[in-house]
Amino acid sequence: MLEFLQNRNLVLSLSWLGFFATTVWGHVGSKMAVRSSEPLEVLRDMFTPLGLSVLLAWILSAACWFLIISAQSVVQANSISQLRYPLVCLAAVLVLRETLDIRQILGAGIILLGLFLMSSGNTVHSPHRILEGDSNSQ
Repeated sequence: MLEFLQNRNLVLSLSWLGFFATTVWGHVGSKMAVRSSEPLEVLRDMFTPLGLSVLLAWILSAACWFLIISAQSVVQANSISQLRYPLVCLAAVLVLRETLDIRQILGAGIILLGLFLMSSGNTVHSPHRILEGDSNSQ
């Protein structure tokens, strides 16, 4: 039943998918759960069903991160994980109807450029090579 866990490439790919999904939900869901700017009310919002789903997402995100860094260096993983910033911006626009100004759009683009630069060096390979299980990616 759990034979798929023996496939490291599949586990790594699913871990990245889970990491990004739970991280994005953690940010967007937090904003949706918070109904007040009063600190005590914010703490109460954490324990609503929506708030609890966010807390669970952060726990799952941490579990995914543990799986990711068991297969990759922290430098590689941290470089790839920067995709979360543009993904959170995209989710905020699509789900929360927030708007981005030109500086925020350029910032997201610079993050993507930085990811490309980090992944094109000798030490860190591009995400698709890592996810495909390139033996030199560690």
